[in-house]
Amino acid sequence: LSRIKECRTLALALAKNCAVALYESPRERDFRPRYQLVAIDRASGRTLFNVELDSAPRQNGLAIDSDGRVLLAMADGSVSCFGGMQALDAYLDGLAGTAGNADMRAEVIRRISSALDDVHDQKERETVLARLKELGVDPLAATKANGCVCAWNLLAPVPYNDTHPLDENLFPRERVDTGAACTIDGESLKWQPYQTVQMTGQVDLAGIYGEQASVAAYAYAEVKLAQDAPIVLKIGSNDGFICWFNGKEAGGFPSPRGYIPDQDSLNVNGRKGKNAILIKVAQEGGSAWAFSVRITDPAGNPIAL
Repeated sequence: LSRIKECRTLALALAKNCAVALYESPRERDFRPRYQLVAIDRASGRTLFNVELDSAPRQNGLAIDSDGRVLLAMADGSVSCFGGMQALDAYLDGLAGTAGNADMRAEVIRRISSALDDVHDQKERETVLARLKELGVDPLAATKANGCVCAWNLLAPVPYNDTHPLDENLFPRERVDTGAACTIDGESLKWQPYQTVQMTGQVDLAGIYGEQASVAAYAYAEVKLAQDAPIVLKIGSNDGFICWFNGKEAGGFPSPRGYIPDQDSLNVNGRKGKNAILIKVAQEGGSAWAFSVRITDPAGNPIAL
């Protein structure tokens, strides 16, 4: 929370493995305050989840029950509940139980799929993806067919500057050991696997790590290509980025901006087999922080991954 400019803590609760805080922060160019609920791992300091609330909560109206569910009293008198894996499983079980009804099947699939917009913990995302596969749905198929890189390993947040020493330590090496922890300014960080199902390939870093300022994220992926051929990396980012392809810097964008898919096109030479993509995405500040990478041929046709 100390990284969030002008935030005000409204409530704090401690569990064995995490600290849960409710805070208020100003919006850019908006007089309405933003209310967010964030859980932080007490051992690593990693953000476990960060949820923006739709309405105002009550001050000090935060509790954690014996089953690990987060209970939040709202200003309008209602109570919101944020659960862990057991609550997620129960929710998915309830939906799946109605999927046998042909009239309900499409709605069940839509609701389960929509959970991926709010669930950013990898184990929970894998659970949701597995439930969709049980229903005969491959949520990654359309995204991959559009040439989007879906499977990433993320390392964040790291202090941002143009030439952080970690750049040189990680790359010039062609491939990254995502199983090894990285020490940055005395803090040990681990790579976090993440899959996106967005049709544009967007990875919502703000949803994963919360609202940040003056930081950056590294994202690493390996993609398999069928042949040696020139390809184009279509990249969108908020804010600026630097991209390396097979260990060599391929290009970037140095300034703050809003995210739009396919903002930049980087021409590189793909090779048959595995190819390594690393991207460093800056976050100057604000509530949005995201990136996407899509692969096409030089004519702009997506290369299915």
